[in-house]
Amino acid sequence: MFKRLILCALMLFSTACVLLPSDTLDAERTDVDRGRAAFERANYAQALEFLVPEAEKGDMDAQYTVGLIYRFGLIGEINSYLAQKYLLMAANQGHYAAQEQLAFLYSEPYQPLYNPIDAYHWYKVISARSSAYQAKLDDLHWYLKSRGLLEKAEKLPIPKEQRYHGINYNSLFFYR
Repeated sequence: MFKRLILCALMLFSTACVLLPSDTLDAERTDVDRGRAAFERANYAQALEFLVPEAEKGDMDAQYTVGLIYRFGLIGEINSYLAQKYLLMAANQGHYAAQEQLAFLYSEPYQPLYNPIDAYHWYKVISARSSAYQAKLDDLHWYLKSRGLLEKAEKLPIPKEQRYHGINYNSLFFYR
């Protein structure tokens, strides 16, 4: 009888541990982890609360995710200028997915930040890693060459190379 009582108590205790919130069990999670978790739960306002301070401190995953939230208007309206700010910060650190998003952002002709010179620059950067973007790069090459702007586009500095590609939510937005 005593063994059964102890067994029941252990089962009850183990069930209670499973039901504890994950933040209680994993106290070492960073704000970036909490922000990513909120983003993945589609709680974008909470994601910004955690990620914006980290993005300002220089975390490239936080910068990229904040940029996506503003780029696609996940908290209301689209803010291309804030998206550009955060995506550019991450892209200049070598975050590949942020570099892709900047290429897309600058190449959309009916957007306020349309800039074929910057689009060419970022497509040149990302096509060095993936040949999937070569056709778009070629189109921009001829567009700029026909307008005498290719030399200006060629002079833009290449961001530093990173082996770490960071988190990548680009597949959620169906570009390519």
